[in-house]
Amino acid sequence: MMQGAFQANQQPQAAAPQAATVPCVSCKQQIPQGSKFCPECGASQSAASCVDCGKPLAAGARFCPECGAKQ
Repeated sequence: MMQGAFQANQQPQAAAPQAATVPCVSCKQQIPQGSKFCPECGASQSAASCVDCGKPLAAGARFCPECGAKQ
């Protein structure tokens, strides 16, 4: 009788939520969202922006795909 009462009071433990991850811009390894640098390859995760129009640029872009400005 006591065993059944004890089990009735126990609730299943919810699994711990997984931290959100995103791929590194350089090596594509999954890293914690919001990281400034990749813990695997050390690459900066901040997106570059065009010096002229401010639009986001792909890593290593030499020209802006929006306005054509040299970077």
